[in-house]
Amino acid sequence: MRAAVRAFLAIVATAVVAAAVQPLARVAPNILFLPDYGVALSARNGHVLWRFPRFHGEVHTDGRGLLLISWTSELDSVNHQRVTRVCRVDARTGRQLWCRDWARMQQWTLDTTGRAWYMRTPGRLQVVGVGHGNVDRTFRLPFYADLSLMPLPQGGALVLERSHGRAVEAMTYTPGVAALAVEPLPPTAYPFRGDGRGLLFYVRQQGEFFLAAPLRLLFRRPAAPQVEAANPASGAPRPPGSGAFGSNAFMGGAAAGPAPAAATRFPRASLDDHGFLFTDWLGRRPILRGGTYAGALWQAPRQGHHPQLALTRTAALMLASDHGGNVLHAYTLAGGAPLFRRTLPRGSAALSSDSQDVVLQSSSAITLYDGATGRQLWSVPNHSGPLAAMARSAVVFWEGGGQLVALARNNGQLIWRVRFKQRWSRHWF
Repeated sequence: MRAAVRAFLAIVATAVVAAAVQPLARVAPNILFLPDYGVALSARNGHVLWRFPRFHGEVHTDGRGLLLISWTSELDSVNHQRVTRVCRVDARTGRQLWCRDWARMQQWTLDTTGRAWYMRTPGRLQVVGVGHGNVDRTFRLPFYADLSLMPLPQGGALVLERSHGRAVEAMTYTPGVAALAVEPLPPTAYPFRGDGRGLLFYVRQQGEFFLAAPLRLLFRRPAAPQVEAANPASGAPRPPGSGAFGSNAFMGGAAAGPAPAAATRFPRASLDDHGFLFTDWLGRRPILRGGTYAGALWQAPRQGHHPQLALTRTAALMLASDHGGNVLHAYTLAGGAPLFRRTLPRGSAALSSDSQDVVLQSSSAITLYDGATGRQLWSVPNHSGPLAAMARSAVVFWEGGGQLVALARNNGQLIWRVRFKQRWSRHWF
């Protein structure tokens, strides 16, 4: 009986914590939008800037003032379809700039450059202008295929086709082109997307990473000595460089080497539209690899078994446990040159970042570092709760009981606190 009561209380406690942390988006440098509550708050003082009817849908933003939202506006039981309404909202005033209704919308996403958004309906990929909400381009897609739409880091979109859970091909739209580029994919290719703006494909069995557009192998592993890869069709040795997924999928002529020692485990990765960082192995030696989508790949020694990774606009960061404490390593994102190394107190810590600074939240303190130099900007006693957003004026955290707490970006002082009423949700149990 006591065990049952303890289990019930654990479920309730988990539900309360989950309900206290609501979806939140930074839609402009100093504006936070909470769609479940239908309010936009000023990051400067916590005041309500505007209200919007509560909805259960999607929010897409570039964080600089472009805000698109969607929800199901109509259910057509006769034709067995739903109508999705997409609206562009002025992030500073809450005014609706335009709204459009779309039947049978399956998926939509915002271009990383903010110049367009993409919509997938049965058999179609449509490019829609953000300024007017009208369709600019339409491309045909396989009608009954299992498809996933995702934005590309440097602009454009990719539609991934799967069959029975295995990748088949990637259909890529590049702004300004007249047709989709279609490239075959390794069957077990998995898309690493990071914060939703980055994209790399990973093939776990071989430990291979691929850039997405155009599809090409990111790097080659050393070939296994005295091992010859056989052609499965004829039994003859496979010629060097004859990749199974087309010559455009490879960067060189040598055959890919064996999978790394830990290829059975997925790597840790951090990606955004600036670049990428992931854990890897060089033989049996753990390493870190990083770079930008158009630049050269670099590698560095990896510390600890399960480091936390983060990116700023110009830096790649790794937080790893070391003897006696945690160590924060930083490298230039473009070239991998060491930027700084900071030894921190031992204990659990959470690493977060935006395009400029780094937040380290430990059991005793919250500390803000300059992401380029490693200089400590401030440190304050810890608040209980996860990071909610990093705005221009404030670093915002969730606290127990459904509170948002904002610390000043320049000195860490508490500048406002907002409490939200708890609402019972049918999704708790």
